[in-house]
Formats: sequence, C-alpha cells, structure tokens
Amino acid sequence: MKVNILIAGFQKCGTSALHSFLSGHPNIIGSYPKELDFFNYNNNFEKGSKYYHTFFKNKTFSSLRGFNYLESSPSYLTGMNVLTTANRIKKYNGRIKIIGLVRNPNDRAFSAWNMYRKRFLENNGDWWFNWVEHRTGKKPIAIRRSKEEYKDFSLFIEKELEALQKGNIIECPILNNGNYYRSIQIYKDIFANDFCIFKNEDLNESTSITLEKISFFLNLANYSWDKFDGIKVFKGNYTDNIPEKAKSLLTEYYLISNEKLKKLTGISY
Repeated sequence: MKVNILIAGFQKCGTSALHSFLSGHPNIIGSYPKELDFFNYNNNFEKGSKYYHTFFKNKTFSSLRGFNYLESSPSYLTGMNVLTTANRIKKYNGRIKIIGLVRNPNDRAFSAWNMYRKRFLENNGDWWFNWVEHRTGKKPIAIRRSKEEYKDFSLFIEKELEALQKGNIIECPILNNGNYYRSIQIYKDIFANDFCIFKNEDLNESTSITLEKISFFLNLANYSWDKFDGIKVFKGNYTDNIPEKAKSLLTEYYLISNEKLKKLTGISY
C-alpha cells in the first residue's frame, strides 16, 4: 500500500482542518504528525518510503486493505522546487489524489504574518533560520526582519516588496505563497484530473457541503460530514483587522496573480 491522498497546500489555507476532518472518515488513516514534508526536502526524501510510512501511527502500513492513507504538507505547493516535488509524488504513486486549498491571498498573508509574529515573540531571533535549517539541512541566507516589522504589518509587506525587487530573500517571506496559479499550473499539468482545488472560505462557511464534494473527488464511501459543521480546528485568535495601507499594497501585488488564478481555476478573489 502507498499514501494515496495528499493535501498539498497552500499554507494558512485550512490544511489542518481538512486533514482533521478527513482523518475522521472510517476508511482514512491520517499521518501523525500531519505535515511530513517528505517529497520537497531532500534530507527527508533521501530516507526513502519506508521512513515515510512510519508516520502512520499504530497501523501496519502494508497489510491493511480497503483503507486510504492521507498526508498533508502545505509546503508541497510552495517553495522553489515545486516541479521537483510534484514529479517525486507522481513517481511515488501515479494514481494519487491531491487536494489544494486556496484562500483570499490578502487574508492568507495577514494570517501568516500573525503566525510569524507570535513565533517571533515566543522564541529567540534565530528561530526562523533554525526552523528552515531543520527542514532543509541548510541555514538560509536571508535579510533579517526588524522588531518593528513584527509590530507593523504594512511595514512587513513594504520591506518584503523591497527585497523582492532586488532579488533578495527575506526572513519569514509571506507574499509569494499567495501567487497560487504558478504551482497550480504545475500540478494540473502533471496530475490532470487527480488534482483538485477547493476554497478555504467554502470549507469554513459550508463545511459539510464542501466535504461532500471532496469526498466525491476522492471516491470515498458515504459518510455523515455534517458533524463537522461549525467546528474550527485551528483558531489563530487574531483580532486585528488588515490595515488599509497593507490591504492596498496586497491588492495591487496580487492583481495579476488573481486574474491568472481565475482564468486557470474559475476561482475569483
């Protein structure tokens, strides 16, 4: 048996909630933890599929029949090596079903900033560099953020835009992850009808209806998805609204990207 369902991303678009909901289905065995980052990071991928399969807790991976195996890593649709990641997944299991989740990119960026701000306040100044090194095996060369940027969302965006214009990498980048169409095009080309995109907003507002659609895509047996209506798996407790200046910067930045997303998927933001 092999993993045959992936939630591939995007970051801060509801992958944790969807992983939790789908893992509740009696015919799905979800990985623990949900994010294994196996196909995109060389130091994990080089350990091989036997290592990958060890994360399906308390189950004999190869002996159970009639089960679907689920893993969810938002990083599979982001980063510089999306094409390599997609090809590795295809080679591992050519019949795998892949789900992508998107969200209004302005809201996604704000949620990512809140997450990084929380981690910055809770850890030392090197946490992001250490986090990347732990996953990739290499400490990144990047511009350091100032404390002020973690207090001011608009400043955070301005500094990242400056870095992008100069071709530099900056600590805790958030903007590129909202350019959904690039990765979606790669996955659509490689996986065709075995890759499907859903909206985070639909999962939040019409949970059971959206889960029914996902269930149909995955060819799952009938299940009472309405038990998940109104359930929030992850609550960021972010009370501030996006400042108007930041909203303007983001709307301008994502204008062309959103147009390409609509043309590619029919999803409009």
